[in-house]
Amino acid sequence: HIVPHFRDAYIQDITQADVKAFLNSKADMSESLLEKLMICLRGIFETAIDNDLIAKNPCRNVSVRSKAQKQQKRTYDRETVEAICASEHPYAIYPHIILRMGLRCSEMCGLRWEDVDFKKRILHVRQARVAEGSMIVVGAPKSKTSVRHLPIPDDLVQRLKGERAAHPDNELVAMFNGRPLNPNRLSEGHLQTFYRAIGVPDELQLTTHELRHTCGTLLYKDTKDIYLTSKFLGHSDIGITSKIYVHSDFQEEPIHIDFSGTKI
Repeated sequence: HIVPHFRDAYIQDITQADVKAFLNSKADMSESLLEKLMICLRGIFETAIDNDLIAKNPCRNVSVRSKAQKQQKRTYDRETVEAICASEHPYAIYPHIILRMGLRCSEMCGLRWEDVDFKKRILHVRQARVAEGSMIVVGAPKSKTSVRHLPIPDDLVQRLKGERAAHPDNELVAMFNGRPLNPNRLSEGHLQTFYRAIGVPDELQLTTHELRHTCGTLLYKDTKDIYLTSKFLGHSDIGITSKIYVHSDFQEEPIHIDFSGTKI
């Protein structure tokens, strides 16, 4: 995130306004990620001060504010989820997996066929694919608790079996034209194409994170079990789950989309 934005800038020319502009360009990210970016930036400029390259740190007195934290958390209602999961569109597999399994985008893009146990109907979340600049980095999921083993519902089992039969040579579940899916291209590429094909207005198209949030919301509504929801989603701290699904001030009515008369 930092290098592409400041690539052509001399460090002594970077001002507080430039730092604020950088944060504004990333304002849709979570507050925790923005804080990490600021820790990196502060460290870079402090090192520059130590080496007499600049006189003061332009990150000083710059606060982190995330739009993602302030926006209401959007979800689809159950009827809309069922319609999307029943879609026959070739790209429907991506939202189907996230809505049923609550995977992060990086986890879904890292899902291998060896992680899908059709006999026991268990999905093993053991790998993630993350875009870092122009490179795709493959590694472990976000945290130790992100490694999990989830029961696969019947409708998703059938879709996965069909996908496996259609592409027997693929190593990864999420592939396109024989190539691994780029996590950065999913929301603004394949997912957007899918939404438009089935008639979802642009303003009602949820991101992969919002689809994961939809899964968590429906699971918590069904079970009222915050511990189960936290474990299912792979949260590192149950306090995170509780804040989002129990004590959140930003929940809104779920979005309903009427697909009647539309072939999806």
